[in-house]
Amino acid sequence: MSAQVVVSVTDRAAKKVREFFAREGDGEALLRISLVRTHCMGGRGYGYRMSAERSPRAEDVTQDSQGLSLVVDRKEAPRLAGAIVDYVDELDQSGFLVQNPQSLSKCPCGHHDLFE
Repeated sequence: MSAQVVVSVTDRAAKKVREFFAREGDGEALLRISLVRTHCMGGRGYGYRMSAERSPRAEDVTQDSQGLSLVVDRKEAPRLAGAIVDYVDELDQSGFLVQNPQSLSKCPCGHHDLFE
């Protein structure tokens, strides 16, 4: 367990994740948050992936946020430091939204982050 908080989850996002885990019958799952390289900005963009895990890996940073157990790969932790995962449910969009202070800019579509 790491004392360093890498990613925070809002109440709304935590509620949605717990609903998903309950629906899938996996109430004890850990939430993995990871970066995925995209084709945006000449292949330099990143998106975010969230998935359920049964146990952390040796290279993971683990933490709790809003009652959820989160895992992040230690190599990705610097790019995720201070990120906040929220859930929005509005007329024009719904889903998880990551606000990441480490991002230098967004791609033109506004969905992917650039770090370097």
